[in-house]
Amino acid sequence: MAGWIWKSATVGALATAAVLVFAATVPAATNLLANGGFEGTGGSGSLSGWGASGGSLSLVAGNGGGHAGRVSATRAGTQAYAYTTAKPVKNATAGAAYSLDGTVRSSTGGTVCLKLKEVPSGGSSTVGSAQQCVAATSSWQAFPTVSYNVARAGDSLTVNVVESSPASGATFDIDNLVLAAGSSGGGGDGTAPSVPGNVHASADSSSAVTVTWSASNDNVGVAGYDVFRDGAKLQSVGGSTTMFHDSGLAAATTYTYTVDAFDAAGNTSSPSAGASVTTPSGGGGGGGNGPCGTAAPSTAPYSHIVVVMDENLTVSAWQAAPDATFTHMLATNCRNETNAAGETHPSFPNYLAVMSGTFNTCLACSSSADNMFHQLGAAGLTWKDYNQSMPSNCAGNTSQVPYYRDGHNPAYWFTDLGPTSKGGDGSCAKYDVPADPYLWNDIAADALPNFAWIAPDDCRDMHWMTGTCDTVTGQSKTQRIAIGDAYIARIVNAIAATPSYKAGQTLIVVTWDESNEQSVQTKGNWGIDCSDPTVYQAKKSTCQVVTILVSARITAGATNTFYSHYSLTAAFERNFGLPLLAGAKNSWVTPAPIY
Repeated sequence: MAGWIWKSATVGALATAAVLVFAATVPAATNLLANGGFEGTGGSGSLSGWGASGGSLSLVAGNGGGHAGRVSATRAGTQAYAYTTAKPVKNATAGAAYSLDGTVRSSTGGTVCLKLKEVPSGGSSTVGSAQQCVAATSSWQAFPTVSYNVARAGDSLTVNVVESSPASGATFDIDNLVLAAGSSGGGGDGTAPSVPGNVHASADSSSAVTVTWSASNDNVGVAGYDVFRDGAKLQSVGGSTTMFHDSGLAAATTYTYTVDAFDAAGNTSSPSAGASVTTPSGGGGGGGNGPCGTAAPSTAPYSHIVVVMDENLTVSAWQAAPDATFTHMLATNCRNETNAAGETHPSFPNYLAVMSGTFNTCLACSSSADNMFHQLGAAGLTWKDYNQSMPSNCAGNTSQVPYYRDGHNPAYWFTDLGPTSKGGDGSCAKYDVPADPYLWNDIAADALPNFAWIAPDDCRDMHWMTGTCDTVTGQSKTQRIAIGDAYIARIVNAIAATPSYKAGQTLIVVTWDESNEQSVQTKGNWGIDCSDPTVYQAKKSTCQVVTILVSARITAGATNTFYSHYSLTAAFERNFGLPLLAGAKNSWVTPAPIY
């Protein structure tokens, strides 16, 4: 295709569309998209080769005549996109250059992005990607050209056109999509990725450190990162990985880590700022009492309560895991609730249970129950729900980030937090946010809200998505507990360094949603109420979860009193002076001892 192909139209229509049609020019090259113009083989219009997620796909009038594809969003605020149903490039060559162009218009003025993704030949996880976004208007306009160099031999390329957070009733139209081999820029890639930010190092034990950082950006795509310890390169990791586990270290020793980013063309960023950490003299990260018992005991209400919830792990498996060094240290040096219960099975209802005192057993269904998020807002208090790898505020599931789970994001499901057009207060769109960068920025500023929920993604919550998480982390499922433990260490250590925490104003609760029960429906455990002591005793092996209370004013010790997720609900509400919700009022529920 040389430039854009003119479609059939009247002379007047052609004159009107001329500027738009030629706004993006691509070199003469074969279009690798079989139906990039939505005309089909006979020009009668076709959606062949395209699918949609988060919305429906239909044919409409095209740019300059003919046909275009229209994506109609299913639900406001939930990502909607069109995608190529077959991979237009397979078995690519490492370093090979590709360009992607197209035109777009929108009924509601949303931001729409044209994206080229590199994926493994046999999977859908993202190896690297490049995109260009425009604030679309009701008139056709061209995307800036998307350029991408393949990172690995044998991978495939796919095309997406995405609106991350559409308005109610939103649609956008796409046309003249052209994927071509070779760079449309007329030269090689000479731009280095941005410098990795938010580099953090935390000691998992006296001999191990976990290094994490924020992803870099690149005009084509980040191929990977180099990790250095004290100036010496340790290892290169893939572009989707933003964590490195360093082991075999000496106790009571200070190490400094830096990270740089590189692309497929060999361009390398400057090194990041250094992150230093001192390994403890023995045992878990932090040594001594860890983060607990360093402030005077008090029963005054906390200014900040933080909940970190991980996924599907039996107490016995956690106890036996040699890689759970940090959480083992917390259990020893803080308050370990040794007789604590999740609420039910499967996973999803537990997230709603803690925040509302209620649960239902349907999966991925909204709840009209009053909840603590709503209570906090009504009382003039602040909250945020921080979700690792969530692509945008208050977002639902997306195939682009499959290891983010909206079922682990409680704020997303409460209708009273939804759009004002649907009777909600609009707070989900404001305060249900991606953990990166919001969580780390708030911790760095010592500006956590009164209540914070933190949900690690499915590659860092000890659950694991086989295949996807192997690519994302560069490690295997056998490392899932170590990876999850390291992420908890990063969170707790960062919060414990804030002035508010040191002053005894912050409580951190580390817990799990449920034990790792398999086939709960067929075993008769689906929907059981583990907060009921009778049910708990009968089903203890599947009801019991690890729960650890972490605060500068809490001293080491374990308690064997029975507490459930509703005990946490009751304790949180009492701390903030809020009315008890639903199950938190049950006569057998004892508020958890958080002071």
